[in-house]
Amino acid sequence: MKIAEGERVIPVSVAKAVIRRIALEAMKGKYRQQKLWTDLQTRAQEKRERGWDELMGTWIAYKIKMEEKIAHNARLGLPPPEDMVVHPDQIVVDPYTDTFELRGPLTRQEKRELEETIAQLVHNLKEPVLERIAKMQAALADTADRKLRAEIKAAIKDDERLLDLAEEIGRRRLHYFTTGHELPPPE
Repeated sequence: MKIAEGERVIPVSVAKAVIRRIALEAMKGKYRQQKLWTDLQTRAQEKRERGWDELMGTWIAYKIKMEEKIAHNARLGLPPPEDMVVHPDQIVVDPYTDTFELRGPLTRQEKRELEETIAQLVHNLKEPVLERIAKMQAALADTADRKLRAEIKAAIKDDERLLDLAEEIGRRRLHYFTTGHELPPPE
């Protein structure tokens, strides 16, 4: 149905129109509409709280189940389960405030997008280094001077370490964004 709002006419559902009318009448001081409005608000709040409690309970149950699966796999010397999208450490529960927070990717699509983004960042870090290595290898092939060859080989080795570092950075960032934890420093 359509209702007038100021100088505009806007379409609304019948349910919204009825609730709007109850609210307007309640604001005018009509007792029955005030009571009805209060009852509607109370029921809506209770429904929101039940929904929140169910949602929180679902995530807590998921967290416990995944922690058990991770521990089970660890006892068997296996990696964490492949089917796990949300790592349990991404679910932060605060029992004092009765709240929880989800961190990191929450769907397979978000996880895939995160992996692709990190892979692209690693590629962007590596590309100029690979180009520099190719130029140094070409220079190495054209150089007979032993001292210069040694310097070029050392520079290539340094750049190869940079490539390894870029890969490690990508691996560590992906781990952090999917678990919420930093990896221990490499040995």
